[in-house]
Amino acid sequence: AGFAAATWMRGIRYVQMPTTLLAMVDSSIGGKTAINLPAGKNLAGAVHQPVAIFSDLEYLETLADAEFRSALAEITKVALVADRSFVDWLSVNLVALLERDKPAMLEAVRRAVAIKAGVVSRDPHETGERAILNYGHTVGHALERAAGLGRLRHGEAVAWGMEVAGRLSLSSGAGTPEAVRTQHALLQRAGLLANRPEVKRADLWQALRHDKKSQAGALRFVLLREIGRADYGCEVDPNLVWDTLAKVLSL
Repeated sequence: AGFAAATWMRGIRYVQMPTTLLAMVDSSIGGKTAINLPAGKNLAGAVHQPVAIFSDLEYLETLADAEFRSALAEITKVALVADRSFVDWLSVNLVALLERDKPAMLEAVRRAVAIKAGVVSRDPHETGERAILNYGHTVGHALERAAGLGRLRHGEAVAWGMEVAGRLSLSSGAGTPEAVRTQHALLQRAGLLANRPEVKRADLWQALRHDKKSQAGALRFVLLREIGRADYGCEVDPNLVWDTLAKVLSL
C-alpha cells in the first residue's frame, strides 16, 4: 500500500494500519515503501511517510506464535543498538511478552516505536544514523534471498544476522563480550535460534555481494559497539565474514 501511495500521481496521502507485531514496531514506521524483486528484497521503492499510523494490540490476539516471536528480533534489535534500559527491561519481561501480557506488549511496542521514530526523525533518508537500524540485516536479507523469498521469516533471518554481526563485532575489536552474550541470551530465550537456516554457501555469498549497503564491492556491516550503541558503515574483511558465517550457520 505504501509503495502504491508513493508511486500513484507522484505520491498521495496514506495511513498505515499494521496488524502484526512486526509491522507495528518496524515496517509501518519510517516511510520506507518497497517491493521485492527476483534479485533481492526491497530493491524498488521510495521513502514516503504515512500521515498517520494506527496500531491496535487486539490484532495480536490471533497472530500465530511463530509470527509473534519473529517480531521479537526487531524489538531486540532496536533496544540493542539504541537503548540499554530497554535491553534491561526485555531481559526481565521477555516471558511476559511471550505470554502476550497486554501491559508488557504495550510497553514493548511503545518503546520500540519511540526509538525507531526518533532515529527516523533525525535521519529520514538514511544518510547517517538511521543505518544503525540495519543491524543484523546485511546477513538477514542475504539469508532470506538464499533460502528463497518467503521461505524464511524476516525476524528469524534477522536474528541469525544479528548473531553473525555480533560475532563480527567481537572479532574486529569493535564490540564487547557482554553485548554479544546479552544478545544471544535474548534471541535464544525468544526461540529465534532454534533452527539454523538451510541455505547453500554459494547462494548466501552471492546474496551478500548484492546487498544494497555494499559499496565498491566492499561488505559493510552495522556492528554492535556495546549495549545501546552501534556503528554503521563498517567495512569488514571478507575472509572474516566467511569464517564467521561458517561458524555461526554451520556452513
